[in-house]
Amino acid sequence: MEYKELKKLIKLGSKHEGQGHWISTNPVNPVGLHGFVYVICNTIDDKYYVGKKNFLHGGKKNYKRKGIKVPNYKYGTETNWKDYTGSSADLNLDIAKNNKDDFIFLMLRLYPTRGGLSYGEANLQHKLDVLTLRCKKDKLKFYNGAIAGIKFIPKETGQPT
Repeated sequence: MEYKELKKLIKLGSKHEGQGHWISTNPVNPVGLHGFVYVICNTIDDKYYVGKKNFLHGGKKNYKRKGIKVPNYKYGTETNWKDYTGSSADLNLDIAKNNKDDFIFLMLRLYPTRGGLSYGEANLQHKLDVLTLRCKKDKLKFYNGAIAGIKFIPKETGQPT
């Protein structure tokens, strides 16, 4: 997916019942799905954030604390996905500073497994070049500060051979 395709998808999304502030091209039923990859668009600054969110709490059903088996009470319960606004501190500051209505929350792709979800997020972030893409004023186009553990912005881009 390229940046131009992303802009078109944002225009196609619409609100559906039971999805909180998230829009999508079709209604989403989270049963049997692990999570979704999303984009959040700041319509004031034309800046974006690409991330992933789980529908249900995961991890282990039980874990050991000081040698004692303790149940994970959140396991299998619904996360806060309907109200979730991303994990970027800069994005959440802009949402607090402006109005939440100035942001578009779009579900892009749904995934039935945790591995697929993690790969889908990293793959899309790479394709959109979220760490290095800049706008005309040389400001970063995305709020993202990392892709799957890569937490630095490369100083150079590869040159074609």
